Parts: sequence; structure tokens; C-alpha cells
Amino acid sequence: MTLEQAIAAFRNFNERLYVREVKNAIRRAGNKGRREALERLSSRGLGRVLANLHGGRKIFTQRHGKTATGVPPLIVNLSRVRVQGQAGGRTFETGLKASGMAALIEQGGRTRPHTIQARRGVKLYAGGRPVRHPGSRVPRNPFLDAGGRVAEMSLGRELEDGIVRAAREAGIIG
Repeated sequence: MTLEQAIAAFRNFNERLYVREVKNAIRRAGNKGRREALERLSSRGLGRVLANLHGGRKIFTQRHGKTATGVPPLIVNLSRVRVQGQAGGRTFETGLKASGMAALIEQGGRTRPHTIQARRGVKLYAGGRPVRHPGSRVPRNPFLDAGGRVAEMSLGRELEDGIVRAAREAGIIG
């Protein structure tokens, strides 16, 4: 039995298992792309500066707001895999999304003027006085495209592995 014949037999046998494995394959490929995007983000420019302010610790969290050090996290998420349509005509959709400072770095732009509060033990300590930062221009540093390309390249292999795994689980192939 060829892979195409196995896929057709599998789709007829257990549609739910097929959808689950395809969604998982898309998630695995998307997470590879997310990791690549985060590597690109933290390797240049402001992303590198923010990563170094955290001492190399993981700052790519999914929560919003500031981290314990007061520096905003760089957030890149994989959006939920959406399934549309019925058997035989399904479409699956997901994507990478940057939030907060990561989005500003991806698109470029400006930070607003803000006050930096003085705190002991923080790298920006101006003798105990608050400092008024005038804001700054953040140059565009697109990193999501590279992550998307990595996800796209790994998707075929992930789909094939997932479908074979599901076919084995369903007892279609040995």
C-alpha cells in the first residue's frame, strides 16, 4: 500500500484521528518556526540588548507585562490551529504572532517618552533620581519571516510522520 492509499484509507476509517495528527504536525512545525524566530530576534539589535539585560535567561514568555527585572519580555506566540470545512475539503491555519517589544522590533517604530524609576541593583541607576527618557526610534528587524520559512520547510516531514503514526495507531499499516 502506498502512502497516498494509506492516507485515503485512514481518512475513511478515522477522520478524528487524522485531524488530530495533522493539527499536531502543524503545531510541531510551527514551534520549530517560533524557536527560529526567537533566535533571530535575540541575535540582533534591540532584541539582543533586551536578551542581554536578562543575563541570557529565558525572556520569551507568553505572559504580558514586565519581567522581574523590569524589562519587557519579547513575546512570540504560535496562534491556535484553526480547522475549517468538512472531510475532504478541510483547511488548517495557524501563524506566528509577535507581541509587545517583539512586535515593535519586527515592524519598527518609536518608543514613547517615559520615566525610568531609579532602583538599586538595576543597571540604570542614576543616583536615586528618576530619569526622563525621551523615547527612541526602533529600526525594523523582521524576524518572523525566517521563522515562517523554517516552519514551512519542516511541515511536510512533520505531516508525513504524523499521518504514519496515526495510521499505525488506527491499525491501517503495521
